[in-house]
Amino acid sequence: MLLIIFIWGILIWFGWALLFYPQLDSFAMMPGINPGQHHTFLDALNISLGSLITLTGDMMPTSRLLRLLMGMEGVVGFALLTASVSWLLSVYPVLEAGRSLAQEVMSLYKARSDSNIDILELPEIQAQALIHGVAVQLATVRNQMVQFPVTYYFNVGEAKTGIAVVMPFVTYLAERAEDDTRPGVRLAGTVLANAVDSFVEFVADTFLHVPKAARHSVLLALARDHMRKPIGMELMLGHSDGRDLRSVS
Repeated sequence: MLLIIFIWGILIWFGWALLFYPQLDSFAMMPGINPGQHHTFLDALNISLGSLITLTGDMMPTSRLLRLLMGMEGVVGFALLTASVSWLLSVYPVLEAGRSLAQEVMSLYKARSDSNIDILELPEIQAQALIHGVAVQLATVRNQMVQFPVTYYFNVGEAKTGIAVVMPFVTYLAERAEDDTRPGVRLAGTVLANAVDSFVEFVADTFLHVPKAARHSVLLALARDHMRKPIGMELMLGHSDGRDLRSVS
């Protein structure tokens, strides 16, 4: 991100210098400066840099058009500063949404083992609400990552707040809920499964460049790419094997 912002600034700096360079004769020099020694491209760069950061230099334009161009470059400089700060700050809501989703899923995973109560054993309304809530959060994170794909490469710090860590358990919940006999839970499971597939397809196509049809392989590659140990992998693989056996029988 910093490199892109730097390149933006360099291109603006050089671009306006190319406009000023043929017009150096139209600039008045400060007293004590020999005009004959200031007709190089370096002088045009000096003028452009001063205009970009709105700092008056030792060469002043004598034509209205040049004054207009220098003012326009100053406006572009302010726009670049504003866009850069806005872009940097806009990353944090995306990271926070991913952390919140991962933290909630991690809490569900730990509650499952600590209380020895499966989420799918809850009453239909409660199980449906929990699974649908995870689906909404996952869809939100996926859409935000589409807008800001650079967030994929950020280190989230704690392992328990990483999406790559919790996605296998999310997939397990989706597959379990899809097989539930209660209509509300099954509907929520289908919604979550669609959200998982959408997230998997986006990650596989954009970052991992692996076949997106293999959902479990993509999630394993995602965890390896982030150097994280995923949770719920044994549940996801075990439940998938069970579904395959049932389909064969």
